[in-house]
Amino acid sequence: MTKTKTVTREFLDTYVLAHRKAVRAKQKGTLTAAMEKALLPLAELIKGTPDLSGADLRELDLQLIDFSGADLSDADMRGANFSGAKLIGAKLSGAKLRRGVFKSADFTGALLHGIDAQDAEMTKCRFDQANFEGVDLRRAKLTNSRFHGTNLRETKLNGVDLRGGSAKKADFSGANLSEANLSGVHLEDAKFTAATLKKTVLQGALLKNATAMGADFNQANLTGAQILQADLSSAKLKGAVLEDAVFTSSKLKGADLRTHLSNADFSHADLTDANVAGVNFGTAVLTGTVLEPDDDPKLMGALKRIVRQKIS
Repeated sequence: MTKTKTVTREFLDTYVLAHRKAVRAKQKGTLTAAMEKALLPLAELIKGTPDLSGADLRELDLQLIDFSGADLSDADMRGANFSGAKLIGAKLSGAKLRRGVFKSADFTGALLHGIDAQDAEMTKCRFDQANFEGVDLRRAKLTNSRFHGTNLRETKLNGVDLRGGSAKKADFSGANLSEANLSGVHLEDAKFTAATLKKTVLQGALLKNATAMGADFNQANLTGAQILQADLSSAKLKGAVLEDAVFTSSKLKGADLRTHLSNADFSHADLTDANVAGVNFGTAVLTGTVLEPDDDPKLMGALKRIVRQKIS
């Protein structure tokens, strides 16, 4: 079992200075054998798990430092620069990351419960398998970041810009993504069960095999979104923009579809018990769609309107 070893501020300052000199020397081709030690990950250097819990790291320049496996719980990292740093498997529960810069940092498998990340710069980061459950990420900058298999349950992502990123198999269950921008984001196999996505922008997003049962998409923009083989049973899409959205083979049982459905593709989708009262299907594609109009008077009325629209 790896021993936990406390890292003092004095030791860290010395290590960071030596590391920076070694990086410059390596770039110039003047790296010596004696300097190579400073390029080792912190854990390997001290031969143990670095303990920096509660450490004061405010405003420090810690770019490219390898903190993998380190305990940074409750550390004060406000305004610090961790760009390019490795925080793989690190414990950051309760840490203060406000205004910190973490561009291109690797947080794979990191524990991030209770962090304060307001105004933190976390673009182009990797958060695969990290745990953000219950974290407030409002105002954090997260564009072009990767969240594969990440636990984002119950997180606050209101208004956050996630464009250019990927969140395959991420769990957003119960999260608040109201007015967030997920345009073009890859969300294959992601979970949005009971999540709030009111007025969320999902233009061109890919939600193949996504689970969004009971999710609130009211007034969301799903223009051109690819929602394939997804489960949106009982989801709310009232007033949502579905222009050119594709719901091929998706489940929309009991969903609230009271919005303009023209040009949306529901091929082979299941709309059993869906609420389409007053809906204009226009040029919607309904090839192989399960409607069960005999059992649902709302859908029967909708189909009659489709026939009238086609005739006219």
